[in-house]
Amino acid sequence: MVSFRDYLDNKENLCEGKQAPIFKVSSKNDDVCKALEDIDGFSVKDWDSQPIVATKWFDSDWEIKITVNPDWRTGKLIVSVDLVNDRGRSIRHKDVRNERELLNTVEEYEELEMRMNENVSEALDKKLLDKNGRIKNYPDLTPNASEIDLFINNDEKIYKSKLEPIYNKLASDNDNKQYSSEKAVDAFAKVVELGLKTYNSNWPDKKISLSKDEKLQIAVGLAKSFEDEYL
Repeated sequence: MVSFRDYLDNKENLCEGKQAPIFKVSSKNDDVCKALEDIDGFSVKDWDSQPIVATKWFDSDWEIKITVNPDWRTGKLIVSVDLVNDRGRSIRHKDVRNERELLNTVEEYEELEMRMNENVSEALDKKLLDKNGRIKNYPDLTPNASEIDLFINNDEKIYKSKLEPIYNKLASDNDNKQYSSEKAVDAFAKVVELGLKTYNSNWPDKKISLSKDEKLQIAVGLAKSFEDEYL
């Protein structure tokens, strides 16, 4: 499979004059589609369509859309990236000139989507909490969720950069009587997203996709572990 990085790095004259940012066409439509699907989480529904559209969906029903529109008069590709909300409205749009800009824009939109939809605790079943507002039991995890949970709990970089600061913050909240299980779940949900992204980056041949509920259950389990150990 041709990687998108290789595909773009092999091109010349990526940007021309004051035209929209463009990439130069060199081969078949299939090569472009394969390169787009090499970007983590993206898929092309119709390989024969023009323009070519690659989409990455989120559990929030938001999506990132990469559009590659051939301009047959110039023999080039016009490439743009959109962040589309759950109502089908593009809230961010950017034309990109090269591979670095494309990947940076995708990462920027992923982080924005996470911030816009970060309060996952709203889906937390209150029956899971005891009379003191603490999580009663550890959730039953699916095999894929268990794999990501195990990875998060054993990755030293994630522990030092994410888990340890969250533990300290939540412990301080508890000392100040400001702790809540819902806030803890929201905090750990961000770690779950990072853990999943890191896992798939480390092992691209074993990529895992999790549903919103699976991610929530992992976050609940992490919050339960914190409460058992620190509170």
